[in-house]
Amino acid sequence: MKWLTDNWDKVLSVFFSVVVSGLVGFFSAVQSTQKEISALQSRITALETLNAVAAPKLQAADDAKLKLAEITKDIDTIKTQNAISTQTNNLLQLLLTEQRQKTINELEELLRKQPKQP
Repeated sequence: MKWLTDNWDKVLSVFFSVVVSGLVGFFSAVQSTQKEISALQSRITALETLNAVAAPKLQAADDAKLKLAEITKDIDTIKTQNAISTQTNNLLQLLLTEQRQKTINELEELLRKQPKQP
């Protein structure tokens, strides 16, 4: 116990040194944490700004995708209708050719049956 009373000032200075260094470390950590929080807030603000700018563009891109899908569907429908129209035109052309030939044959037959005029 004599050693403790003789070295009380040294023990107390070590104790206060530990307390002071702990306080300095604590406040340094708090300051560092505040800087990190501030940096994160800046990044969040930048991301929110970017999101505010990008969101309408993304919506416009989605709308364009939907319209493109509709246009592609319309083009496929037009291609189908075009193929059907071509087939119909070919069939009508064939029917007209047959009818024309039939009419020519009938006219030739009528001309042959008609008496010749002197």
